Amino acid sequence: MPADQRRASIIAATRPLLAEHGLGFTTRQVAEATGIAEGTIFRHFTSKDELISAVIADSLDVDSLSADLCAIDLELPLTDRVAEAVTVLRSSFTSIHELTAALKTRPQHTCVMCGQDKEGFSHPNHDMMATWTREITTQIVRLLEPDEERLCVDLDVAAQLVLAMSHIGLHRFDPTSVTFSATQLTDVVLHGVVRHPEPMEQEPSCS
Repeated sequence: MPADQRRASIIAATRPLLAEHGLGFTTRQVAEATGIAEGTIFRHFTSKDELISAVIADSLDVDSLSADLCAIDLELPLTDRVAEAVTVLRSSFTSIHELTAALKTRPQHTCVMCGQDKEGFSHPNHDMMATWTREITTQIVRLLEPDEERLCVDLDVAAQLVLAMSHIGLHRFDPTSVTFSATQLTDVVLHGVVRHPEPMEQEPSCS
């Protein structure tokens, strides 16, 4: 197997182990999951820490997520396109949240998405996250564009609403809270929560 494919397979096998066991997972578990000798892992990664960083980088890979969104058929009805986009986005967000939870005791491993000052404290890498948001928003705009005339807001605003809505409900601090489906979230984005919406009264001008 080519080196890049082997590396990708090791990363793919590590992700669920990291999510399930946190930093306590072992390279032996990775080897068993991948069907390779444990020593093979260290021919592609110099250490377990480097492997963890590679898993984080892969989970935040905007190119992979963009490709998944780009694969959605523009011939589908608007509702189906948005529902598929929400499904793809929620899967990505869920993976990122699982890794964040697994790494919460070792913030230095978040260096892929965060910068660190000389004291070692991490802080958000705003440039990276801004670029990620712009690229994903662009893909969502592409999905909405065929029905632009049906939208009551600008394409960019609609795309940002889809992106924001896709994140809702993934942090369930209350076990009794509602679990939203992609269909429910799509319905709220496109139709709101009012059964028979009526025009809102025009607020008086301040001038």
